Amino acid sequence: MIPTCFQIFFNPIYLYIKRVWDLASDNHYVVLTTSAVISFLVEIISEIWEIELFGIPNAVLLILLITILVDAFYGVKKSKKESKVALAESLKYEPGTPEFKKLMKIYELKKFNPQKLQFTAFKALTLVAYLYCVNQLTADTTNGSFWGVALGITSSVVINIPVFLFWYRDFKSIGNNTEYIYEKKAPIFTYAEAVIELKFKEFLTKEKE
Repeated sequence: MIPTCFQIFFNPIYLYIKRVWDLASDNHYVVLTTSAVISFLVEIISEIWEIELFGIPNAVLLILLITILVDAFYGVKKSKKESKVALAESLKYEPGTPEFKKLMKIYELKKFNPQKLQFTAFKALTLVAYLYCVNQLTADTTNGSFWGVALGITSSVVINIPVFLFWYRDFKSIGNNTEYIYEKKAPIFTYAEAVIELKFKEFLTKEKE
């Protein structure tokens, strides 16, 4: 039988659809079900990702939380190195001498303790709580925001600036910790500190005091 033009043109399409369906229906439609569930979850996550509950883009919040974790990681590494250095130095002195006691005190203080990570969790939770509360208080209403009316300030003042300074504080801490660990500071930390601290010199000076 000679195939018609219709059969020649549509047969590849038919075979492709048939193969896709055979693959989808294989193993009791496992592939089809899995694909549908994954697509649904991706869509839900995408919708949630677009919701701003904290007054800043979720990508910025994610960067803040990652910065906190990175700072904690290098803080632990620095603390471990400090404790090892103190322990090594203490071996140069006789037990019971003032120098030995001082170095052992540093060793005990700096050695890693999982309880110290509680502060990292506390820092992240207070950040999220602050952003959520401030975002609700500065949210626009028919009569204006609560703080905007009561205090005459905007969300930019109580959200954007504190968030940036919060991030910079941990960013600078990462630079200081890595400098101690690797005995050299990455140039980006030096450049960023020079520019940012010039801009916020007055505030950062007060913070140090």
